[in-house]
Amino acid sequence: MTDKMIAESKDQLGAQAADYITRVLKSALQQRGFANIALSGGSTPKVVYKHLQHTDALDWNAVRFFWSDERMVPLHDPDSNAGMALENLLHPLSVVPNTIFTPPTFLQPQAAAAQYELSLRRILPQQAPPAFDLILLGMGDDGHTASLFPGTKALNETRRWVAANYVKSKEAWRLTFTYPLLNQARHILFLVSGANKAEVLADVLENPDSRYPAAQVKPHSGNLIWFLDQDAATELR
Repeated sequence: MTDKMIAESKDQLGAQAADYITRVLKSALQQRGFANIALSGGSTPKVVYKHLQHTDALDWNAVRFFWSDERMVPLHDPDSNAGMALENLLHPLSVVPNTIFTPPTFLQPQAAAAQYELSLRRILPQQAPPAFDLILLGMGDDGHTASLFPGTKALNETRRWVAANYVKSKEAWRLTFTYPLLNQARHILFLVSGANKAEVLADVLENPDSRYPAAQVKPHSGNLIWFLDQDAATELR
């Protein structure tokens, strides 16, 4: 099932998304006693995390935290997705360290991808690939999501769950979940804000033949929901 929610502002988007995330995780905890979530980086998720800081109706220490993509930088680097989430969500919530699984960006890209996938295989329920309870994603104005950028090799990965992806436009390596892992999720939540993404967003959501990477995120049996602000939604029919 695919759905979308349009908020009046970025802050309202953050509040609504935080409520959705809380409900999904609470349901997973009630059903299985634990929940697995993959976080993302960016300015919009940061707003969501700020709202989630005030959610106390959830046992956060029963949630296991991963990342759907990461830059090859240390945790203390301002560009680190994991570092941002630690500062704006996990540390304020006093989440215990043994439920936080940050990508090993201290390794070389290929080794880091292999090690992170090995961690997923060891920690998550024994499925191939595992079904995350919730994966958070964003979308760039070029249609990329996670670190699946247009024209990059990881778009064609069919076996690995995590790939080291060289992004020529950034002149940098990234770690990213691949479609085989993303599309197994029970819930995928896209967070998109800003008028600069409106045209691409309309193509992704309304063109069945869209070739943008974000358009290829199609959960096999899970729910796909887009949380948008009005600026991002201006080109939608």
